[in-house]
Amino acid sequence: MVGSNMMDLITYYGERFPRLGETIVGRDFEIGFGGKGANQAVAVTRLGGEVVLLTAVGDDLFGPLVCENFARQGIDTRYVKVVPGKTSGVAPIFVNPQGENSIFIIPGANLFLEPEDVEKARMDLARASFLLLQLEIKLETVYYTVSLAQELGLQVILNPAPAQNLDFERLRGIFLFVPNETELQNLLSLPSTEEKEVKKGIEILLQKGVENVLVTLGERGGDPGEPKGFFLMLTL
Repeated sequence: MVGSNMMDLITYYGERFPRLGETIVGRDFEIGFGGKGANQAVAVTRLGGEVVLLTAVGDDLFGPLVCENFARQGIDTRYVKVVPGKTSGVAPIFVNPQGENSIFIIPGANLFLEPEDVEKARMDLARASFLLLQLEIKLETVYYTVSLAQELGLQVILNPAPAQNLDFERLRGIFLFVPNETELQNLLSLPSTEEKEVKKGIEILLQKGVENVLVTLGERGGDPGEPKGFFLMLTL
């Protein structure tokens, strides 16, 4: 797996968010381990998989904590890069009383995970069953990893979050592309997230050379009357 890690800095606030220049008292605060790459790595280990994680931390106080957490989770940390003079990635998260959140991510050291760092892990990647990627690291590293994985015959699963402009020519042949409905809209400049537009977006991605597409639908999947919380389209 090649991806990000973040320290989640979670603030729970009361009736409203403070206005500009205003200080108010919040309800609670927590620190947790997160980041899309790290979260997926932990999920795979808990499902019984063996994970080699390529990521980067800073030489700040969070870096050792992140590495210790990976080790406790049973994740191979040989390829966790420490970037001198840089902070580890952090994600300040603000949660309202309804449980809805607003999130900033500051990637920090994650943006210093380079293609050459991925190349160093070539031999171990060659023994993998599949490769997971996200977009919280620099795009050039994502593209290089996709190319290397295809050279090694690995199936690539890409979670394109946070959504950004992508060169789909460099992503052709990806086994599974997994955006949520909003990311799909942003990636392809769709007019809405209505079902017909989601299906149109899936068709566009298949035409661009992605082999399979899974679109998650968020709260629309939580209605007991709905048959599923995602759209899935596979090539035949």
